[in-house]
Amino acid sequence: MTILNDMNLEYTKKLQKLTSENRKIFLNVANKIKFNYAKSETAADIVIEDMLDHLLEAQSNGMHAQQFFGQNYQEYAEEIIEELPDTKPIDKLWHFAFIVCLTLSSSLLPFSIIEMIRYLVTGKHIMLHSISFTLNTALFIILLIILISFTLNSMKNNAFREKKSMFIFIVIFSLMVSIPLVLYTVLPIGPKFYLDYRFAIPSELLLLILTIWIYRNKVSPS
Repeated sequence: MTILNDMNLEYTKKLQKLTSENRKIFLNVANKIKFNYAKSETAADIVIEDMLDHLLEAQSNGMHAQQFFGQNYQEYAEEIIEELPDTKPIDKLWHFAFIVCLTLSSSLLPFSIIEMIRYLVTGKHIMLHSISFTLNTALFIILLIILISFTLNSMKNNAFREKKSMFIFIVIFSLMVSIPLVLYTVLPIGPKFYLDYRFAIPSELLLLILTIWIYRNKVSPS
């Protein structure tokens, strides 16, 4: 099934055929359906694609999106969501695995590259405190999950680009970066160790490849 997003040329062309007001209402309904991760994404894509085709036909006959969906189009979306099959437990596990792999690869790989550069230039490793490192990594992942959940919820409600949503996003992102860093600096706990870049970088590159594979084949297959 073709994934329905801005990168899908055919889907984008169809969207552009809608009037601005009809497109706004359609996206409001479509996003509410699309970003409900308790339901099958493939089934949601099929419904949204059919819904867009029918709306285009209705528009050509002079019908407004509000007439097509009804006065309460949020209720229309909820009714469709109820009819969709649930996401399989294995799919939820793949989504969770993707988030974990993405978090670890995107945070540890840059650190290992910095460690390699420092060692090659100075001959010294970046020493880490084991307990502080573990706790702050866990805190970083928790804050990242909160950030992702907020982003998805905002997209679902078509509110991500609103000033309030952008402000909250920036605040959470800033906390995600600063709190672990400050706590690690202020509270160095545990025996020291370092990440040997000779083993860390290849491992993290493999993890990054695994992350891409999970996304392309399990999270968002084309």
